[in-house]
Amino acid sequence: MQTLITLDISHGYVHEEDVQYLVPVLENNHPIVKMYLNRNWIKNVSVQRIIDALQNNTTVTTVNLQAFNIKEEEACHIAHMLETSKGLKIISLESNAIGDNGARDLALALRNNKTLTTLDLTRNNIGIPGAEYFFESLQSSPVKVSLEENRDSCHLVEPVSRIKNDQSLTKFSLNKIHFKTVTAKYIADALQKNTVFIFSHHSNLFNRLLYIKTIEELDLSYNCIGTKEIIHFANILRENTMLITLNLNNNWLNAVSLQYLVQALKHNTVYLICL
Repeated sequence: MQTLITLDISHGYVHEEDVQYLVPVLENNHPIVKMYLNRNWIKNVSVQRIIDALQNNTTVTTVNLQAFNIKEEEACHIAHMLETSKGLKIISLESNAIGDNGARDLALALRNNKTLTTLDLTRNNIGIPGAEYFFESLQSSPVKVSLEENRDSCHLVEPVSRIKNDQSLTKFSLNKIHFKTVTAKYIADALQKNTVFIFSHHSNLFNRLLYIKTIEELDLSYNCIGTKEIIHFANILRENTMLITLNLNNNWLNAVSLQYLVQALKHNTVYLICL
C-alpha cells in the first residue's frame, strides 16, 4: 500500500458532509503521518467525531487543529485521546477557545501521555487558573507547551517549569514581564527547586535570583521594579561574587535606590549594572 504521508485539507476544505468519509480513514489507521485540518469551521459534534477517531490511531504523529471550533467540551475529548494515544507527537490547537477548564483537562492528560512532545495552545483565552495546572503537570512531563498570547502571564509557565531541572543556568532574562504576584510565585518556586540555588531568608523573587550560584547575566529590564526591590538588590549584591551583568534598564529607579546601588558597587566590582 502506498503511504500518504501528509493530508492537508485546511482553510475551509472540510465540510460537514466530508466528516463521514474522514472518520473511517482515521479509525482504520490508514498510513497518514501528518494531518492539517486547521481553519475549518464545522459543527462541534463533527469536531468531536474527528477527535474521537484519533483515539486509537497509531499512524498520525502530527495534527494541526488551529482555529477548528474547539471549546472546553472538545478539549475534554482531546484530553481523553491524549491519555491513550500511542503515536501522536505534535498537536496544534492554536486560536481556539479552550479556556481554563479545557486547559485543566489537557494539563492533567499530559501526566499519563508518553509520546507527545509539543502542544501549542497559543491564543486560547487561558488565564492563570488554567496555567496553574500546566505548571504542576510540567514538573514531571517533558512536553513543550506554548501558552503565548493568552491572558495574564501564563506564557511563562512552560519555560519557568524547566528551571528546576537546569543545572547549568548562567543567563536568565525576564524583561518586559511586568510581574504579578502569581507570576513571581511560579518563578520563585521553580528556583527554589533548582539545586544550583542557595536559599536565602528573603521571599522576594528578585532576591532569590541573585542567590543562584551559576547565574552570570540577569536581565530584569522593563519591569517597573520599584525602590524597595532595588534596595534589596543592592544589599544582596554586596555578597554576590558570580554576577557579571545585571540589566535594570527602564525600571523605577530614583535617587534613594541609586544611592544604595552606588554603595553596593563599592563592595563588589565583579559585575556591571546597566541602567
